[in-house]
Amino acid sequence: EVIGYVYLRGSLEQARLFMWRSIGIAAVVFVLTLLLCWLVTLRLRKTIVTPLDSVVDVISQVARDKNYSLRLAPSQLVEFDMMAHAFNTMLDRVQQHISRQRRAEEEASQLNTELERQVTQRTQALKESNSELLKTLEQLHQYQGQLVESEKMASLGDMVAGIAHEVNTPIGLSVTASTLLQDKLTVMQEKFDEKRISTSEFERFLSDCDENLQIIYRNLGRAADLVTSFKQVAVDQSSEVDRDIHIPSFMNDVLISVKPRRLDPEKFPIRISCPDNLTVRAKAGPLNQVLINLIVNSMVHAFDGYDHGQIDITFGMQNDTELEMVYADNGKGVPSDISRKIFDPFVTTKRGSGGSGLGLHLVYNLVTQVLGGNIHFFSEEKNGVEFIVRFPVTLVSNA
Repeated sequence: EVIGYVYLRGSLEQARLFMWRSIGIAAVVFVLTLLLCWLVTLRLRKTIVTPLDSVVDVISQVARDKNYSLRLAPSQLVEFDMMAHAFNTMLDRVQQHISRQRRAEEEASQLNTELERQVTQRTQALKESNSELLKTLEQLHQYQGQLVESEKMASLGDMVAGIAHEVNTPIGLSVTASTLLQDKLTVMQEKFDEKRISTSEFERFLSDCDENLQIIYRNLGRAADLVTSFKQVAVDQSSEVDRDIHIPSFMNDVLISVKPRRLDPEKFPIRISCPDNLTVRAKAGPLNQVLINLIVNSMVHAFDGYDHGQIDITFGMQNDTELEMVYADNGKGVPSDISRKIFDPFVTTKRGSGGSGLGLHLVYNLVTQVLGGNIHFFSEEKNGVEFIVRFPVTLVSNA
């Protein structure tokens, strides 16, 4: 059943107006929001980017100018302030390290200058020593004729080889050490120029320099000793004059002169046997050298490793024209392979331990050339040695 009809009538203008108003309000809010975000972004950029730009500027200036005294300014941001503090601490340490390095370089430069000066002085001294040694070697050749006057010393080639071996070895070691020292100095100079010298390298360099200089001085001293010993071999026969020699008093003087080189007198006594009033006219200097060399030879060689021993020296006249001296010790003796050439130059049982092999050669030359006598040698290994020396004298008194 239809009761009635209802008719509704409306307009869309109000709905459209409401919609456009809503869109306008939303657009205004969006624009205001964008503007607000832009302002906030500018604020944040000023707060964050500006300190960062300052950090970048300082770092760039430090890298460009190597000026490690620059520092970052404090920042309101905690993170940037922490970073600035850490960076400033790093710059402080770098600056301190550079300062220490500069001081070390200055000290190294001063030490290097001083070392160069010392090396130059010592090199000059070494050149002068080498020049003196060369002059002495030239003089040694002049004495070769005297060394071969005896039939036992006729081998000139062996003598020259012995001289070359004994003298040139320490000289060669000295030259080698000086060359090595010069090479090390050159390497150190290159490292110094490149500023890459470490403390350990410099300490090692100083140690090497000291070691090489010790080698040079030690070997030059050894060469000088050899040259001195060799010069004693060439005895000037006209340098000694005859004088009256009271043998007992003379032996007392000899024992006094060898006292600094003697072993314990109680464990290694020297017994003298001769007439109390035995006085002869002869050359005292050569006889003194013969006795000293024989005694020192026993102390150094015969009693090496022994805790006791004895030397007997006996004097007597033969036909009133010759003085006979018998020298004997009870030491270790001489091996048979050496006893056959005991008077040859550079023959020694202590090669490399300080023995030059010129002691008995000098004794032989003194007896045969200066005193005009002869010497005989007898020995058995572990049974000591015996030397019999005879030379002409003028008997002054013999009670």
